[in-house]
Amino acid sequence: MALTNNLVQCCYLDLFTSYYGTPFQLNFYSYNNLFQGGTLSLNYGYTYGTWAITDNLFDTVMVSLTQYDETPLSASYNAYKSTTSLGGSNNKTLTTCDYQTGTLGSFY
Repeated sequence: MALTNNLVQCCYLDLFTSYYGTPFQLNFYSYNNLFQGGTLSLNYGYTYGTWAITDNLFDTVMVSLTQYDETPLSASYNAYKSTTSLGGSNNKTLTTCDYQTGTLGSFY
Protein backbone atom coordinates (compact mmCIF):
# COMPACT_ATOMS: atom_id res chain seq x y z
CA MET A 1 0.00 0.00 0.00
CA ALA A 2 1.43 3.39 -0.94
CA LEU A 3 0.22 6.89 -0.13
CA THR A 4 1.95 9.76 -1.95
CA ASN A 5 0.91 13.44 -2.14
CA ASN A 6 -2.47 13.04 -0.40
CA LEU A 7 -4.64 15.03 1.96
CA VAL A 8 -5.88 12.58 4.61
CA GLN A 9 -8.40 14.58 6.59
CA CYS A 10 -10.26 13.40 9.70
CA CYS A 11 -9.98 9.72 8.87
CA TYR A 12 -9.33 6.56 10.85
CA LEU A 13 -6.50 4.51 9.38
CA ASP A 14 -5.55 1.25 11.12
CA LEU A 15 -2.77 -0.95 9.68
CA PHE A 16 -1.71 -4.40 10.95
CA THR A 17 0.95 -6.90 9.89
CA SER A 18 -1.06 -9.84 11.20
CA TYR A 19 -4.54 -11.28 11.04
CA TYR A 20 -5.74 -12.94 14.23
CA GLY A 21 -2.15 -13.63 15.24
CA THR A 22 -1.00 -14.95 11.86
CA PRO A 23 1.73 -12.67 10.45
CA PHE A 24 1.52 -11.63 6.80
CA GLN A 25 3.53 -9.30 4.63
CA LEU A 26 2.24 -5.74 4.33
CA ASN A 27 4.39 -3.14 2.61
CA PHE A 28 3.38 0.42 3.51
CA TYR A 29 4.92 3.56 2.07
CA SER A 30 3.80 7.07 3.00
CA TYR A 31 5.54 10.00 1.29
CA ASN A 32 4.70 13.72 1.21
CA ASN A 33 1.19 13.50 2.72
CA LEU A 34 -0.79 15.84 4.95
CA PHE A 35 -2.58 13.99 7.75
CA GLN A 36 -5.00 16.46 9.35
CA GLY A 37 -7.11 15.38 12.32
CA GLY A 38 -8.27 11.80 12.77
CA THR A 39 -6.46 8.71 13.98
CA LEU A 40 -3.49 6.78 12.62
CA SER A 41 -2.92 3.40 14.28
CA LEU A 42 0.16 1.45 13.14
CA ASN A 43 0.80 -2.11 14.30
CA TYR A 44 4.18 -3.02 12.88
CA GLY A 45 6.56 -5.88 13.35
CA TYR A 46 7.42 -9.50 12.80
CA THR A 47 9.86 -8.30 10.11
CA TYR A 48 7.16 -8.93 7.51
CA GLY A 49 7.05 -6.21 4.90
CA THR A 50 8.74 -2.83 4.63
CA TRP A 51 7.27 0.33 6.10
CA ALA A 52 8.60 3.79 5.23
CA ILE A 53 6.97 7.00 6.51
CA THR A 54 8.85 10.04 5.18
CA ASP A 55 8.24 13.73 4.38
CA ASN A 56 4.74 13.89 5.90
CA LEU A 57 2.95 16.52 7.99
CA PHE A 58 0.86 15.24 10.91
CA ASP A 59 -1.42 18.06 12.10
CA THR A 60 -3.36 17.21 15.29
CA VAL A 61 -3.52 13.48 14.57
CA MET A 62 -3.88 10.82 17.26
CA VAL A 63 -0.96 8.51 16.41
CA SER A 64 -0.36 5.15 18.02
CA LEU A 65 2.51 2.86 17.14
CA THR A 66 2.77 -0.73 18.34
CA GLN A 67 5.92 -2.65 17.41
CA TYR A 68 5.99 -6.39 17.91
CA ASP A 69 9.74 -6.80 17.60
CA GLU A 70 12.91 -4.72 17.47
CA THR A 71 12.74 -4.10 13.71
CA PRO A 72 13.03 -0.32 13.37
CA LEU A 73 10.28 1.60 11.64
CA SER A 74 11.71 3.78 8.88
CA ALA A 75 10.30 7.23 9.72
CA SER A 76 12.21 10.42 8.97
CA TYR A 77 11.85 14.01 7.80
CA ASN A 78 8.29 14.28 9.14
CA ALA A 79 6.68 17.30 10.81
CA TYR A 80 4.35 17.09 13.82
CA LYS A 81 1.90 19.64 15.20
CA SER A 82 0.09 18.60 18.39
CA THR A 83 0.91 14.99 17.50
CA THR A 84 3.11 12.28 19.03
CA SER A 85 6.21 11.59 16.95
CA LEU A 86 6.75 8.24 15.25
CA GLY A 87 10.46 8.57 15.99
CA GLY A 88 13.16 8.52 13.38
CA SER A 89 15.54 11.29 12.42
CA ASN A 90 15.40 14.85 11.10
CA ASN A 91 11.82 15.47 12.27
CA LYS A 92 10.35 18.89 13.09
CA THR A 93 7.88 19.89 15.80
CA LEU A 94 5.60 22.75 14.76
CA THR A 95 3.62 25.17 16.92
CA THR A 96 1.40 26.43 14.10
CA CYS A 97 0.50 25.61 10.50
CA ASP A 98 -0.28 28.41 8.07
CA TYR A 99 -2.50 26.96 5.35
CA GLN A 100 -3.11 29.26 2.38
CA THR A 101 -6.05 29.29 -0.02
CA GLY A 102 -4.94 29.23 -3.65
CA THR A 103 -6.63 30.71 -6.72
CA LEU A 104 -8.60 27.47 -7.21
CA GLY A 105 -9.83 27.31 -3.61
CA SER A 106 -8.82 25.31 -0.55
CA PHE A 107 -8.42 21.90 -2.20
CA TYR A 108 -6.76 21.06 -5.51
